[in-house]
Order: sequence, then C-alpha cells, then structure tokens
Amino acid sequence: MRQRKDDFKPRNDDASFERVHTVPCAATVEVLERVRAVVSVQLTGKNAEAFLIELGVGFHSSVPKP
Repeated sequence: MRQRKDDFKPRNDDASFERVHTVPCAATVEVLERVRAVVSVQLTGKNAEAFLIELGVGFHSSVPKP
C-alpha cells in the first residue's frame, strides 16, 4: 500500500478532521505494534533494544523524503 500525497491534505468538511490517521499510517502502526509485541516476548534487554533501534533506523531511512 502506497501513501498518496493527498492523504496529508485535510479536506474542508468536518468529517475529515475526525479521522486522525490515514489508512496507510494505521496499517503501518499495526504492523509495528505486532513486531514490538513479538520482540518483547522473544528478546530481552539490550538485544530487544538493539533490534528495535535497527528496525526504527531502517524504517526511518526507507521513508521517501519530500
């Protein structure tokens, strides 16, 4: 699923302001929450921290810059 440029543009109706997250954003958060849950069961301490840091850095660097 790709993020569209117009996903960030609020519409002028009241209903659009009720939606806090875009569909791609919500899907990404769901996947990251699942990963975090698995990591918290399978890894501990510095291993969990190192894995999550690498995941975050990789994720951040993969996001296209405007």
